[in-house]
Amino acid sequence: MAHPFFESTTYPFHRQDARTFVAELNAAFNTWQRVQALYEETAAQLPGLTLPAATDVLWREALRNLCAAGVFRAFCERLRDEGKLGPQVRAALNAVFDAEDPITLTLLSDDRLFFDREPLRDQLQRLATSSTYRVLLIRGGPDTGKSWTNYLISEIAHALGEEPVYLFAGYTDTVPEVLRALFSRFGVGRKLSELSTENATFKDACQDLRELAQSQQKVTWIMMDDLGEDETGPRGDPLVRQFFDQFALSMADPSFARWFRLVLIDYPSNIPTRWKDFWIEDAPDPTHANDSAIAKFVAQWAMKKKKKL
Repeated sequence: MAHPFFESTTYPFHRQDARTFVAELNAAFNTWQRVQALYEETAAQLPGLTLPAATDVLWREALRNLCAAGVFRAFCERLRDEGKLGPQVRAALNAVFDAEDPITLTLLSDDRLFFDREPLRDQLQRLATSSTYRVLLIRGGPDTGKSWTNYLISEIAHALGEEPVYLFAGYTDTVPEVLRALFSRFGVGRKLSELSTENATFKDACQDLRELAQSQQKVTWIMMDDLGEDETGPRGDPLVRQFFDQFALSMADPSFARWFRLVLIDYPSNIPTRWKDFWIEDAPDPTHANDSAIAKFVAQWAMKKKKKL
């Protein structure tokens, strides 16, 4: 499962347990020499720290580097073996090890219920960790919970220190509105450039997004809803779907897919022929909200709320 610390390429400073860990590290190891020693003992060929500097600054830099190098778990295991750790820093360290996997949650951080969809959780696990699958299609009948998927995905993205973007009809009805919403997440505005074909314009926009994500080292989960059709035809502008078809095709390139996870909600049945083995799908099934799913939710709720059943 995707651990919010150990499976993340960025240190999750947005989490309270992550900020507490930084504060306790800074209190326990409060000279730059001690910070450097612990850091360098974790793994070889780590980036050098900016020395000298205040230890709170050094710890933030060190933790970012450890997560980016994929050795944060090794650092925590090395720290756990430290014989003279005080009770406060050890408690903060244990909280890091015990951090919940967001994929398994049935009660989200805003107390929103999400107590079934086990096949979806399996697919999101693949999406979060696989080097192959980076596009997830959500399909199903009306009122089956397709749009509700965005709440769990946003929870997972936040827990991993990554950025969720949820787009839907009424908010992003045209391609320029989609681009404005996406580029604004990187602090820039963008309009459709004057290129010879729409397809070329879409490719250009996708590559611009990749360059921004790479320069800012920001992984983004993009969810586009309302891509389906009803008895009158497409629910939205067909060009919006064409843009995301091109975006999905770009995900076949590992250097592009490294920075994005793409979830297309209410996607119709006809898959573009150029799409190959980089996408997976899920369909909500109301029958999965059964006794077992409800029992799992009640048990998690009781534990989170510190209640006895």
